[in-house]
Parts: sequence; structure tokens; C-alpha cells
Amino acid sequence: MDANGLWNNHRFVTPTATFTWNSPQLGGKEVLLAGDWTGWGELKPLHLDPETGCHSVKICLPPGEYNYQFLVDGEWMLTPDAPTVEEIDGSVSNVMTAKAPLSFQIFYATGWDSPTYINYRLVSGNDGNGGGGDGNEASTGWSKLPMHVTHSRAKPKGGQWLAATIFAELPKIKGSNNNISSAQQVLEFYMSNGQGKEDRPGGGGSGRIYKCLNYGGYKLSSGCIKPFDRSQKPATMLVADLDGTIVGDDEAADAATAHFNNYWEGVASLSGSFLVYNTGRSQGQFTGLLESKAEILPIPDALITAVGTKVFLLDTEGGSRATASGMVWQEDAAWAESLDEGWNLGAARSAAQAVIEELKSRSIVDANGNGAAHWLDDGSEHPHRVALSVRADMLNRAKDVLKAELAKSGVDAQLITSGLGEWRYLDCVAKNAGKLNALEHVRQVFGIAQDQCMSAGDSGNDILMLGGKGPACIVGNAQPELLNWALTQPQTGRIVVADSHLADGVVEGLARHGLY
Repeated sequence: MDANGLWNNHRFVTPTATFTWNSPQLGGKEVLLAGDWTGWGELKPLHLDPETGCHSVKICLPPGEYNYQFLVDGEWMLTPDAPTVEEIDGSVSNVMTAKAPLSFQIFYATGWDSPTYINYRLVSGNDGNGGGGDGNEASTGWSKLPMHVTHSRAKPKGGQWLAATIFAELPKIKGSNNNISSAQQVLEFYMSNGQGKEDRPGGGGSGRIYKCLNYGGYKLSSGCIKPFDRSQKPATMLVADLDGTIVGDDEAADAATAHFNNYWEGVASLSGSFLVYNTGRSQGQFTGLLESKAEILPIPDALITAVGTKVFLLDTEGGSRATASGMVWQEDAAWAESLDEGWNLGAARSAAQAVIEELKSRSIVDANGNGAAHWLDDGSEHPHRVALSVRADMLNRAKDVLKAELAKSGVDAQLITSGLGEWRYLDCVAKNAGKLNALEHVRQVFGIAQDQCMSAGDSGNDILMLGGKGPACIVGNAQPELLNWALTQPQTGRIVVADSHLADGVVEGLARHGLY
């Protein structure tokens, strides 16, 4: 169960990864382990094996790829016999892949209000046909396990999706020739609600049971079992721009958003994946959008706003994502604190004001006395960002003035330009901010491997985010500036340019990257 009270059905209790430090060969008396599954924020001690002299530790990790390093007698070190990968900050780490232990994952669509249980037994499947026989000699006996609410907000027939994970115990089976061996197991089960109601195949009597003949994930709905292989794969994360990428302004755009919602809630979120919106909207503007598109727009797990200067985590309001309203958010204080380095809001305001005054002196002002630049955000709401709207023909001059003024004040900042047409956006943000850095922060908060996190966008202000090392998708309706940028990038397949528009293009990108 996570900090929000949500059961994560991928957080296996069986150790899935073993980390070993060859002390006799590499040296070291005290060996600690750190990895990106905890955001590098925890050191785990390795234990000395007196027989081999090596240090090792076993850890329970969801399936996926992880980066790690050893702290050996106070010095960070890598083990030479494991693959390495370069981190976003340029450092090098060892990398490993954790595989899921043998298990059955059952996702159940129910309308019961009361607690739901899976009643199950594991029986030998060694009859050569994948069948479990009568289960007498090879059975583990009947057990009862409570089902847990999933991450998904999908509402099958007004109910909810529940889930349970059953690990294969692989008991030793005595065959007819008295030989002992481990056998593939078959899961036999039925559902009950603890109040006398049962769900069995065909609505039949007590002798009827559901069967899953092979390890894996399955959906059970309306008496029908279907394979659900997504549940056996590593959790993914989608970090997507909103306007022009997930949502639009017409019926066709709403239809694409609805298609995406059906996929996300019925597949990705159900199997434990995470959704993040990386948007130029403020948190208040987002909740207004969510209210207007409540039936078709999925609620994200996290929200990145103001060109990556604010990160918000969904407040589950004492429940889970499945029950949260999406109207309550908690700002990530750790992210805000990390942006303070090198930043001075007062100096950034003064620099932006100097741009306004400079361009006013160089251009004809309008009836309201406005020149070629005016305020969009003076940092009152977003203290690590100031933003201007600048006439396109004066954009380069505005950037030059802003850089010079910031240099005078010793402010280390990023300048980000975006937009189309006669007027453009000019954002000045803290040096550690930006859509890509915020993405990487959120990815590590949720413990998602880099190759399992796809970004998606449609405009020039998404270039920083799309320019990272993870898989990326440009939707089919992308602005020319972004499409032209894509043509300058190495054609390695890391960046997919979808044919489909808007949210349909995002789903296409997930599929083409093998993350569907």
C-alpha cells in the first residue's frame, strides 16, 4: 500500500532483484546500495556472506529497468561486471532489469458494494494439456484473498475494477512413477462478496469454477475471462502536453480525448501506469478544464505547470486515484525548493521590466500605451518564473536585453520561447526548471524507468521535454516549428511523429514505442 492508501498490485512481496558486490575482488568492508527506485534517497546495507566473502542484498521491485550505484567505504563505485548507463546529470550508473515472479493477476469488474474476495487454489497442470485435472493430489487447498481497488477510474457497468495477485508456489508434485518435480500450475477460482453472493462461470452452482491455465494477467468481466498481458509488463508513465495534444476545441478533438480516456483507464491505469500533464496552464486553469471535460479527460497522477516551475501531486482525499475528484492538489515542496538555486525573483522582474521599457522605446505603442512587449506573469503566482508576450519581430531583441539584464544581476536562468503568429511567449525560469527537468523529477518520484516514460507534445515549447533521452511522440497536428525540429534530430526511432492527431496520436505513439 502506498502513501495515498492505494494498493499497487505490481509491488511484489517476493524478492525480484539481487545486488552483489564482489568484496574479495573489488574490496570493501561497508557496502551500501542506492538506486532510482527510491529517487536515490535511501541507502540500503548489503550483508556479508561469510562463505563467499561477498556482500549482497535482495530487494522487492516491480518489473522494469533500474539504475543503481554502490557506496563502498564512503566512495561511490560501480561493479564492472554489470551494464552501465549515463544518467541525465552526466553521471554513470549500473543498470539491471527486474523480472516479475511467476504469478496470476486477476482484474475483476464488479458492481458489488461490499468487500470482494477471490477464492482460489493452485493445482498441478502436468497433464500435458495445460489442464489441472481434479486438483486433488496437486492442489494447494482453497484460500481466500481480499481484492483491492485498482488505480483505474473505469466504471464497468456502474461498478469498479478490483485486483489481486496470486504467486505461484510451485509445490513439488509426485508423479505416477513416484518421481518428484515442480509443475506448471493452474489457477482455479471463483468470486464472493462475504455476504452469500458468488460469481461462478455461467452463473452456475457450487461446482463451477473459473480457470487460468498459464501464468499471466487476466480480466474477468460479465463471466468472461480475457488475457491482460499489459499487467505483466513494467509500469509506464506518459507525460503529455495538454492543449493541442490531449485536448482541442472541436468535436473531433473531444472524440480523440474520449478514445484516449477509454484506453488509459481500461488498460494503462488499470495495470498501474501513471499519467502526468505537462502544461502551460496554471493549476486553477487545469481544474477548470477538467470540470468542462469531466466525462472524457482522465485525471492525472501529477501536474506540471508554468513551464516546469511547479509540480503538483494528486490529493486522493483519503481514498485513491479511482475515487479522487481531481479538484484537490498538493504542491511538491521538494521540487519548489530545488529551483531556488541561482534564482532571484526580484532581479528577474526587473530584467523583464527593462525589456518592456526597451521595446516601448523602439516601437509604436498602442492606444493603451503598450509597446512590443507586455507582462503575462510577474511571478506573483509562479515565483520561479516571469513571462512576457513579445511581438514576433522584436523577439530576438527582447531575448538579448533580458540576457544582459540577468547577467548584471547574476541570475542564472533559462529563456524559453514559444507560440505562433504575430505575438510570441518569452518565459524566464529558474535554471533547474523547465519541462524536461520537471519530467525527470516526477519520473523519479514514481519510480519509473527512463525507457518506460514517454513524453508527447505538439508545439515548440515542448522541445525541451521531447529532447530528453526517453521515448517521445509528436502528434500529427504538430506546429511546423516542432516538425522542423524533429527533422534535425537523429533518426533513431526515439522520437515518433504520429500520423493521428491529438490524443489519438498519443495512443499511436505509445503503441509504436511498445508501451501500449
